[in-house]
Formats: sequence, C-alpha cells, structure tokens
Amino acid sequence: FTSSTCGLQILWSILLSHGTPFLISVGFDGASTAIVWSIAPICGALVQPWFGALSDRCHRHNGQRCSFMIRGCVTTSISLIGFSTSRTQVELLAHHFAGTYSDSTVGAYTKVNCLTWFFLLNVAIQQFQMASRAVIIENNKVFDQLTVNAWASRMQSLGGILGFLLGSIPLSQNLPSNVTTNFTALCLLGIVVLVMSTMISAYFIMGNSDADSETSSENVGGFVNEIAAMPRQFWQILTIQFFAWLEWFPFRTYYTSWLAGYMVYSTNTADFEVDIQDYAARLGSIAGLYFSMVAFTVNCFPPLIITFLDGALKSKANISASWEHPKTSTKAMLLVWLASYLYSAFALLLAGMISSQTGIVLLVSSLGISWAVTLWVPFCLIGILQSRKEATRFNNGVAGNNRPQQLGLVVGLHNAAISISQVLSAIVCSVIFTIWSDTREGILMALIAGGCWKLVASFALWIFFADLQVI
Repeated sequence: FTSSTCGLQILWSILLSHGTPFLISVGFDGASTAIVWSIAPICGALVQPWFGALSDRCHRHNGQRCSFMIRGCVTTSISLIGFSTSRTQVELLAHHFAGTYSDSTVGAYTKVNCLTWFFLLNVAIQQFQMASRAVIIENNKVFDQLTVNAWASRMQSLGGILGFLLGSIPLSQNLPSNVTTNFTALCLLGIVVLVMSTMISAYFIMGNSDADSETSSENVGGFVNEIAAMPRQFWQILTIQFFAWLEWFPFRTYYTSWLAGYMVYSTNTADFEVDIQDYAARLGSIAGLYFSMVAFTVNCFPPLIITFLDGALKSKANISASWEHPKTSTKAMLLVWLASYLYSAFALLLAGMISSQTGIVLLVSSLGISWAVTLWVPFCLIGILQSRKEATRFNNGVAGNNRPQQLGLVVGLHNAAISISQVLSAIVCSVIFTIWSDTREGILMALIAGGCWKLVASFALWIFFADLQVI
C-alpha cells in the first residue's frame, strides 16, 4: 500500500532541491519565488479537500479510490514534464520566430509559461497525494496504524534518499544532448519511479478484499455534518500541524538557497549566478540526502521506540510487543513528537550563528529527526481516531461493515491545514525578503522566523497533551 508515497517523495525532493534554483534561473527573484511557491499550498488548501470529498462519493467496490491515485499519477507526470521544460519551450518558440520578440518579452513569456505549468502540477499532485494517504489508513485497523504509518514514513524517507541522491549527480553530462538540463533529466527519472511505485501500490490495493466496500447513501451528502462531527482531538492535531508547517515551509524551500547564499558570500561573487545555483542545487541535494537518511533511520524503529518508552513510562520491567502488532501508546508518541519539535525550533533559531558550509549541511541533516516524526505521528494519530470512530459506528450498528466514512475528506482537511499555514509562511517570507534586500540575510531571517513558529507549535502540543493522550 505504501510504495506510492516513495515515488511522490522523490518528486518533492527533486522540486525542493532544484525548484528554487530553477525559478531563479528563469528570472524570479527571492521575493517572487516565495509567492510562486505559495501556489503549492494554495492548491493543497482549496483542491485536496474537494478531491477527498469527491473520492468519498465515488468510493465503490470497483476500487475508485485507487483510480484517483492512478489519474493523479498520470496528470502529475505530464505537468512535471511541462514545468521542467517551460524555459526550453519558450526558447524554441522564440528561435522559430527569430527577431519577432525582444529579450524582455521572451523573459516575460518564460515566467508565465513556468507559472502555468507549476499551477497545473500542484493541482494534479493533490489528487495523488490525497488518494495515496487515504488508502493506507482505510485498509488497516486501529492496532495496525502505528506500523503502517511507520512504513509509509519509511517509504517517504527512502524516496527522499533516492531523490536527493539523483539530485546530487550532474545527470545532464551523462545523458543524450536532447535532454538539455539537469533539472529536466531529474524530473524524467522521478516520473519513471513515480509510475512504477504507483503501479505496485495499485496492484496490492485492488487485490485487497477489505478495500471492496461501498459507501452507503446516507453518508454521501454528509459533507458539512461529517466536518462538524470530527472529534476535538482531530482539530487539535490540525492546529499543531498548522503552526509546525509555518516552519517547515521556509526550511524546505530555502535550505538550498541558504547554501548558495553562503557560497556567494564566502567567494565574494557579485550575484546568484547560474553556475553557482547549479552547484548549490547539487550540494543542497547532498544535504537533503543526509537529511533523508537520518529520517529513514529514525523511521526504522518507531514501534520499538514507542514500546520501550511506553514501558519506561509505566515502569514495566517486561515489554511485550512485536513489529506486526505493536502496542499503541499515544502518550509515548506525543512525547517523541514534542521533543522533535523543540529540537528543530532551537536548531533554526541558531541558524544565524553557523558560519561554515559543513555546519549548514550538518544542521540540515539533523532536522531529518524531526521530519521523520512529522511524517509518522500526526498520520498515526489521525488513523487511530478514524479507526476507533468507525469501530464505534460498527458496534452501534450505524455503518455496517463499511470502512471509515469520508476518509478522503479527513485527509484533505489535514492537508488544507498545513497548506494554509504554508501560504501564510510564503507571505511572511516575501515580506522578509522585501525588508532584507540582501538574499542571504533574508533567507536567514526566514529560517529564524520558522524556528519561532515551531516553538509555538510545541507550546500548542503541550497545551493539548492531556486531550491527545487519551486517543
């Protein structure tokens, strides 16, 4: 079920490590790149809940949820090819009509074309992202949520490793001349892995008899009622995620440019030249590779970590658990979640004190610990909530043997919460870049602001701790 998340994470790794340098090479500056990147969370906030509700209405015994994932894979692949070649498309058109358009006009057309494909890419990816998470939760019962979400996190971390590993290699030097840029080559390889991983997930999902369920008619029109019926713990998780992703946006978007800014500053280069950006993108991919390796290592041991911590909290000498059916302790998970957030907050608050390329790479790598927990704990808690809610409905004879109702909507609302926070973070970053005209200083201030927001998320988690531990 979880292999599709690996392919998706490869694409995100490629976009996050090479996306900002590519936008800068097209002609966007620091402030405008923040606005461009805000397209992704805006689409997540507005489009994914709609796709989620639509998939709930179409969830029939012929595997419609899986078809959403496959359609999302196809449209994402097409739009990613268009985005990565957007500059080449305009250049070929300008060459065909030589002398008709001025350089400024060609530059403007290039930006418009790039923005159009980027918008289509982010709309397409929402369908795939929603379906790939929904099928993971709905095909596993409450006692399996810890393990299956840990596996999903492992696959995402593995995808990050593969994506950043590819991104650290100058592929354009080893490919045919018709593949003109390193970014285009990366996107093509990422698409191949995305399609393969999606086909693997689709095969096992379609072969799972538990997925063959049909939504009852009484739940088809319950969009508003289902939102109102969400338990308060669900909204508390969304609140924590909202504040946390105010920090994740500047870090994930600008850590590559942070490295580039250091190289420009240390080498006394006048501006962010294209060759500096390309080298920084590869170096950023290496840092992202270490980041993903740390996340993958942490994600290999969630059931053991939680079981051990749970035993320590309860002062038990004997800890009985297994990888397949670990005992779920929400209190232990929350403590791990809180600790990881506090670490990432203080790490970014100290970003301005790091004065070496090695130090930046080490800090980026260490934040893989917090990222691993982010990919695991919130989804695990939501899965437990939904599974227990459905078990209650089953015991009361309300839902028969259906799987969790409106699950696509639940996943969409969660993504909307983190997407809205990224939109706000993009606006804040744009203001920061306007105030601090120096790109390097602006990036540092954006990272420090992110650390402050992570402290707020930690405080919110501490406030909601008592409520969440009874999930």
